[in-house]
Amino acid sequence: HHCMLDGVAAMRMGMRLMSEDPSVRDQPPLWAMPRKQRSHAQVEGSDVIQSLTDLVGEAGKQISTIPTLVKEVTHAVKQASTNPDYTSAFQAPPSILNQCITGSRRFAAQSYPLERFKNIAKKTGCTLNDVVMAVCGSALRNYLISLNVLPDKPLVAMVPMSMRRDDSDSGNQIAMILATLGTHLADPTERLESIRRAVKESKDRYASMTLEEAINYTALTLAPAGLNMVTGLS
Repeated sequence: HHCMLDGVAAMRMGMRLMSEDPSVRDQPPLWAMPRKQRSHAQVEGSDVIQSLTDLVGEAGKQISTIPTLVKEVTHAVKQASTNPDYTSAFQAPPSILNQCITGSRRFAAQSYPLERFKNIAKKTGCTLNDVVMAVCGSALRNYLISLNVLPDKPLVAMVPMSMRRDDSDSGNQIAMILATLGTHLADPTERLESIRRAVKESKDRYASMTLEEAINYTALTLAPAGLNMVTGLS
């Protein structure tokens, strides 16, 4: 669960729990993984000092993000009015999806060959995730058209992006990007290209940020969405 760790960490932890040898039968489960042991004296003498040191260090990291946040938010305001590839929460159109969820719902799943997606990504210069988003955008477009309620503006997706730059397997190191789903475009190639540009614009923005800056920027820019969920003001 994301209160514990992100998807990349979960996959790495799962791989660490498993064996490449089918004859190995004694791999420990998650709750039985051995931890690094410390002596009682070490625990008594160092935990409080270490906790305070960690707290001060983390506080310093958070404070140091303020200049970057101010710069990036200012830049985002300018981009929103001049860059067609920039996507913000305020661009999401009203739709039948913007409703309270009730018990009346359905879940549908569809499988596709991964190689097929990879071939599309290779031929179009997109990523695998771009192709997946384009398929989702196409499905949503067709669904909304079938109900005659397709918005004129494209739907906006909130997409998790891993900020993990090491081989660790614990904690959350993710940021959230907003990207158009191109639901206003009838041509699937144009839809995919629109998604590719929007995702690239967001990724480029995060590329120069530290993990702390990226997470705080995400929290700041998506705060209106959280406020709306709590109050319904929008």
